[in-house]
Amino acid sequence: MPQKLFNARPRNTILSGAPTWALIGLVAVVYFSLAKFGLSFSNQEIVSAVWPPSGVGLALAFMLGSRVLPGILAGALVANATGDSNLATAAGIAAGNTLAAGFGAWLLNRYGFQPNLRRVRDVLLLALLGAGLSTALNATVGSITL
Repeated sequence: MPQKLFNARPRNTILSGAPTWALIGLVAVVYFSLAKFGLSFSNQEIVSAVWPPSGVGLALAFMLGSRVLPGILAGALVANATGDSNLATAAGIAAGNTLAAGFGAWLLNRYGFQPNLRRVRDVLLLALLGAGLSTALNATVGSITL
């Protein structure tokens, strides 16, 4: 059922047919790598103004559905736990990262977003819902966690 919630319109990608376990592992590695890259812009190892994994996580959740969310959670958890945060803090931040990607994908699907961005409406949906509202959720959960 959650898969239908995210993918109202099936999207064929090169990864669509991949086994779920492989997809989760791939997403975790990619998310972890991008998180460490984002944290490299900070003088602390827990907070960064630049967070590339948010956009990638949103795109993966939108295109591939909810089955990638465990990979986002795992990648974010390991990235934060190997930094300056304890496990509980890392888990809270990872939960926020995962919620943001899932919520953003749900919002984009709910309002009929088309990823080809040929309509002004799609650009506005991506900017306001995908980049704005979902990342605000992530920042709120992260701030509460810290």
